[in-house]
Amino acid sequence: MIIFSRCLYLASPSLLYVQERDCKNIGLVIGSDSWEYPFFEMFNADLDRSIRIEHVLVENFTNKLKYPLGNFSPCAIISLSSQKKLNLEKTNFGFSYGNDDVNVLEPTPNSSK
Repeated sequence: MIIFSRCLYLASPSLLYVQERDCKNIGLVIGSDSWEYPFFEMFNADLDRSIRIEHVLVENFTNKLKYPLGNFSPCAIISLSSQKKLNLEKTNFGFSYGNDDVNVLEPTPNSSK
């Protein structure tokens, strides 16, 4: 993974936390200058087609586009922001693990799905 040496977030225990929970639908909240490909590598999504990673809460013109593979309901959102709460399509997500660099948010118990 030398090619990704500038992506320090890849060494985050937050990514292991998501892997250990066997989450197959992972939402990403990353900046426009962040690399997405390393996440696919970390979760082996290129080889394991049961894992789906999608950008969520996008803040540019592509936010009007539908998910390419149809409806998407993540079991976890990996965020490179310090936000501790998010709302995605009427589901509330709250902080469950991480630090200020890489946070994991999961649906809160009172969320409507």
